[in-house]
Amino acid sequence: MRRRFLSRDLEWKARVSVYPDVFASDHGRFMLKFLPTPEEERGELPEGTVFRIASVSELGLGHSSFHRHRDSNPIIASYVTKELAAIEEAERNNSITHNEAGRRKHMLDCKAYVLNSIDRTAAVAVRQGERLLDAARDAGPESLQSPIAEGAPINYPDPRNGATALHYIAAQGARPALRVLLKAGKLDFLAADDEGRLASELAGLYGNDLPMERFLRAKAIRQAREAGLPLEQIYRRDAPFRTKPPLDFTSALQMYREIGGNAGSSDRNIPPAAGSSGQTPPK
Repeated sequence: MRRRFLSRDLEWKARVSVYPDVFASDHGRFMLKFLPTPEEERGELPEGTVFRIASVSELGLGHSSFHRHRDSNPIIASYVTKELAAIEEAERNNSITHNEAGRRKHMLDCKAYVLNSIDRTAAVAVRQGERLLDAARDAGPESLQSPIAEGAPINYPDPRNGATALHYIAAQGARPALRVLLKAGKLDFLAADDEGRLASELAGLYGNDLPMERFLRAKAIRQAREAGLPLEQIYRRDAPFRTKPPLDFTSALQMYREIGGNAGSSDRNIPPAAGSSGQTPPK
């Protein structure tokens, strides 16, 4: 199996793409419940309210944990550092009391711990996803079974080009490998690579397998109908189909802040199109 190098910058990008999968996991749901709500952060709860974040002591946190954890993911480090600077500035300006500043720093400490815990789980998912893509590039049905059995995110997007395992297999017209993916379930037939192409298009364009192209196209149409999405966009080459808006680092961190709702969704990142000219199969 051919292994590819993943730079640190691409790894951060890949981690963000699997955050929604982590949110939906048992570990993600457990950690998310310890994040402070916006009301708790602003101290706007009624007098006598017991802060939900106090239960984070179950995780064995200490006040020094912020300094231990903030240097793992640079995206989280930047976010937490900015929040800490805002608290200290407010304290210097006497906008908040010393005790209130301490309370907010403790909440930020808790948040940094939770964010880094989720990020470390995302790192595991990225390693599994990379193994899945390596197996998909080889198009061997046997090699695909191991990462799938280990729980690899089936729709993991390659941070290099946005292609999923389905894209790589379709581009080779590899029917036995496709059957393994179909058996795993939960495939996103509307996932687009960085050039806005669906797997169905690659099956015909590079896999030279018109029956597979028609099969994947039918799956994409069915998925779009079930989601209430406009079918005409699937056929528009000037406006690549998108099931979800692009997810950047800022919006990923915002998802962290939202308890329930989006935080527990299974939405995944669909990268923006890089243009329709000079198209090449995923490599």
